[in-house]
Amino acid sequence: MGNMKLGNIKSKRHLKISIEYIFNPEKTDGGRYIFGDSGITAEEVKNSFLSTKDVFDKNDGRQAYHFILTFGADEKVTEPLAQKIAEKFMEQYFPADDHDWTAAVHNDKEHMHVHIIFNSVNRNTGYKYRYENGDWEEQIQKIVDKLCSEYDLKTIMYEFDIDGREIKKEKPKKYEWPGTNYEKHNPEIKSKADIIRQDIDRYISESDSYLSFLKKMKHDGYKVHEGKSEKYGEYLTLIPYGVSKGMRTYRLGKGYTVTEIKERIKSKEKFPAQDQLTDKQYARIIRMAASHPQTYRKWYAKHIYIARVWKNKVPFAGSYVYKKDIINARKLLEEYNLLKNGSYNTISDIEDHIKGLRKKLKESGRLIRNLAEDSPEHNLAEKEYREIRRQIIVAGRLIKRIETEVLYDKVSQSHDRTSDKGNSQSDHSMGKKV
Repeated sequence: MGNMKLGNIKSKRHLKISIEYIFNPEKTDGGRYIFGDSGITAEEVKNSFLSTKDVFDKNDGRQAYHFILTFGADEKVTEPLAQKIAEKFMEQYFPADDHDWTAAVHNDKEHMHVHIIFNSVNRNTGYKYRYENGDWEEQIQKIVDKLCSEYDLKTIMYEFDIDGREIKKEKPKKYEWPGTNYEKHNPEIKSKADIIRQDIDRYISESDSYLSFLKKMKHDGYKVHEGKSEKYGEYLTLIPYGVSKGMRTYRLGKGYTVTEIKERIKSKEKFPAQDQLTDKQYARIIRMAASHPQTYRKWYAKHIYIARVWKNKVPFAGSYVYKKDIINARKLLEEYNLLKNGSYNTISDIEDHIKGLRKKLKESGRLIRNLAEDSPEHNLAEKEYREIRRQIIVAGRLIKRIETEVLYDKVSQSHDRTSDKGNSQSDHSMGKKV
């Protein structure tokens, strides 16, 4: 009986600790049952995840997700079978192969189980993975049950007939997202209050109104109850998903009362007039110190700066409207630079370039493993590893763009030929009538 438990990883330190934990040789038969698509050591996997985040500038918020596939102790599941089921699960849950991931079979308990960690950032689109309420029941556990059925193992939520059609069981188990169990793998998060404060900070940064703030909390599974007391005034009771007891906002410390939350949301909308920007602030986007203050380039840079980010890297309300365009523009620039700096005449040339980069990536990974951690050489090698990964992603994206454009042109040409043919036939028939 395969049961998938879900968890998430909130910090880079937690990511490092989690990967090292699942790679523990004492739990994986000396590292024999480690697999995935992001490297063979904890260091390589961490760098693969972070390099994808660097490409899309998505280094904040949740870093990764940690799924645990557990089998019943009475079913005698072997390590190779557990690995095969986990690999098939990832193929079906992410059919586009668009998330970096790593996994390990642990055989140190009576029950066989597999730890799966995947990147929160999609390496093809740059979008972040989102878990919606009901996904466990309708997607995640359904896939696990189907795979268990294929290997004659017990199922939890679904049974399957001869043709593979699912039959939902009468009383499905409701999955509850873990509440305060983060402390086990993350020393930085010591209490439920810390988790709630971190979530509030994130919701404030993403919200342009108090109403939007409340909607985001509820969307992520929080139960939100409004209240009022004589001593503290207006307050919220916040209960994270899967936790029985919540906390009142006035117990979270300075900056987390309802009045302070509203002020923090409003303060993002307040920024100085455009003419108060300094040359130092312009320089954060593009170097143009030699240009005249009134040139178009500086005017344009100023508005991009305002549209993208303001003081302390806090987006102003409505900046999401421009965010997608800015990301797409940056992607095009990266692909243009790749074409400009290399002599590529065909897609095969770019594919050869990717092969060369993959070879460099392996050499860089070996170098990292042989260097002392936290040494200047190790940090430099890590930086080089991430840059090579970034170049591979950009080159792969360029190939997809070219193939898409070529396909579009072929469809357009085919449509034009059909239209021309139709027009000529129409003209011919009209000529007959005349």
